[in-house]
Amino acid sequence: MFCALATLLQSVRPRPAHRFRDLVLGAALGVLAGGSLPQPACADSGSPDHDHSDASATDPGWGEAARSIRPVAVAAPNLRLGFAYDFSHVDDTSTLFVGPVSTTTLELDDVDGHAFSGHLVGTVPLVAFTGLRATVRGSRTEARRSLDALVPGSADLDAYGALVELFARDPGLGSLAFGAGFDRLEGESGVAANQLTGSADLQIFFPDLGSGSLDWFTRFEFRHREVEGDGQPFDVDADVYQVNGGARWFASPDVAVVFTGTWQRVEEEFFSEDDRTGSLGLHWRLPLAIGPATVEIFAAGSAGTSEYKESPLRGDQRLVYGGRAGVTLRLFSGRTLIESMRHYD
Repeated sequence: MFCALATLLQSVRPRPAHRFRDLVLGAALGVLAGGSLPQPACADSGSPDHDHSDASATDPGWGEAARSIRPVAVAAPNLRLGFAYDFSHVDDTSTLFVGPVSTTTLELDDVDGHAFSGHLVGTVPLVAFTGLRATVRGSRTEARRSLDALVPGSADLDAYGALVELFARDPGLGSLAFGAGFDRLEGESGVAANQLTGSADLQIFFPDLGSGSLDWFTRFEFRHREVEGDGQPFDVDADVYQVNGGARWFASPDVAVVFTGTWQRVEEEFFSEDDRTGSLGLHWRLPLAIGPATVEIFAAGSAGTSEYKESPLRGDQRLVYGGRAGVTLRLFSGRTLIESMRHYD
């Protein structure tokens, strides 16, 4: 009672306007954060020399509350370095064309694909709630289809390029991103392609209501390839439309289970493919840190169907399945996986 009275008497003394503002803001933030404000000792409360304006410098909770009242898209500039291995399988194709005079049959063997990829991502904050994400990437693939689309089958493919994304994010609500990229693809026998990419990404963040936090996400990507090579009388273009959608459930702050559905359509000069697949993945941030770096490992499996169409042949439905595994190294990122993904990535 005496402490409360002393505090009240001290508060009516003339003091600078910014000090009174800090006291009111601090009290409001403390209530919103559900925490308790620092309680001064009774002797300090009665002392005219006691300065409450320094509380934010000594109590880290005040800084966290201030950030929660004014969210930023990127908590701090950071880097991500990732490596992945992908395996894919496409069942054999058997289709035919029944003409007025003859019947044409197309038989393609089943194909296994293997890919090794790596990427480096840098993310920086911009003004207010916006950020910029830049990615450089490269891969080595034993592709299931060659670049010129004239000889379906297995072919080696090297790719390297960059992607830049501008995004707006509120770590408590979600994010919206738009990106553009360029890649150079180089295949066998002098065949190569320039690929332009445009993307849009939307994520919605839900808090933990007792069973873990949940993120809903969807991403659209359009890729246009212009294929060139020795011995070709003309360029062969290809357009790829891809839509991903799903949910990321955080079983714990460092473990995420990801459910994803994917639709992809490839349109080339002489054939097209429609893939519909679903995947289940697991991401785990290891309980170790190497200086400013943290390590995440991930694995996923997928399965679905693919319809191959080559005019004037009938379309053929094939089984497709695959797997993916890799590791991500984060520098100057969050203390947990969910914090890294929502506040830094």
